[in-house]
Amino acid sequence: MKNFCRFLVFIGWILSTGIFLSGVCLATILTKQFSTQEITSRADCIAMGIVTDISYITDNDQVYTVTNIECNLIFKGDPNETSFQVIQLGGKTDKYTRGVYGAASYAVNEEVILFLEDNKYQKSLKRVIGLSMGKYSVIEDPSTGEKFAVSDQTELHFVQPVKDPFASRVIKKPLDEFIEEIQLAVEQHSGTSMNINSPDDSSNHEFDWIRYIQKLIIDFANDMADKYYEMTAHEAKQNETK
Repeated sequence: MKNFCRFLVFIGWILSTGIFLSGVCLATILTKQFSTQEITSRADCIAMGIVTDISYITDNDQVYTVTNIECNLIFKGDPNETSFQVIQLGGKTDKYTRGVYGAASYAVNEEVILFLEDNKYQKSLKRVIGLSMGKYSVIEDPSTGEKFAVSDQTELHFVQPVKDPFASRVIKKPLDEFIEEIQLAVEQHSGTSMNINSPDDSSNHEFDWIRYIQKLIIDFANDMADKYYEMTAHEAKQNETK
């Protein structure tokens, strides 16, 4: 059962982030490149905050990183949610270190902007969308004091052709401009999301069956993943009481 749940976690993660693996050793990760508008529409929560703690959870042969975030600004989501945890596959144990190529990394006291999806059963537990695309570090230029939002996407390989293959894969935007860009994207997508829960489409657009089926698969896989996380958390509590 655990192995089956892990498989569904993996499938749900791949489908929900648009990630594909290629190569015999699965060494290269191909992912769809999201614009700010696209990643905003996918996100349940977009927040700016400080990394307060980083810890690791082990479950048999798997290790997960749990990053605590204290928010100071919520662009999308519950404005009263002032803190939450971000969980991702990979981390450290006494014996080894494991990671996902292209995943976001964190440092305590780092200021970040995150594009996140909620865990269905535990809202305070979230996952970053699109690997390192969903995480921006807020850095300050020591000479000018100007702040920038920076996303290191060096390890990502995109499915669609890149317009300029020699362009830097480290995205750097003035913080004020990036905040305005996010706020505009949130306003544009607020209340305008497409209802794809039913095949009955009264609009003038042709119903997208591929998207509808993909959503069903994603919802099922994420439901099973959430139940798996809930089950492992329950088992961990039981082990602590023994």
